[in-house]
Amino acid sequence: MSWALLPTAALTAAVVAVAWLVRVNAAMHSVPEGARRASPRRWTAEELRETYRRVEEQPVDFGKLLPPRLGRRYVVVGGSG
Repeated sequence: MSWALLPTAALTAAVVAVAWLVRVNAAMHSVPEGARRASPRRWTAEELRETYRRVEEQPVDFGKLLPPRLGRRYVVVGGSG
């Protein structure tokens, strides 16, 4: 490979990367039509703030949904790595 092609290859890779990022950004800014039909009503900023305030004042207690403790201890060995 000639050293003269290196800047061209780098520029091509940069252009492809930028084009891909623009495409991903555009996709993340839109809501798919199926999701829009499933949930046609969107929350307003005020509803989000009110819900956040309410949950801060009265947190959801998930403890009542957990099964009772069994008094056992577990030793985890190994791993995924």
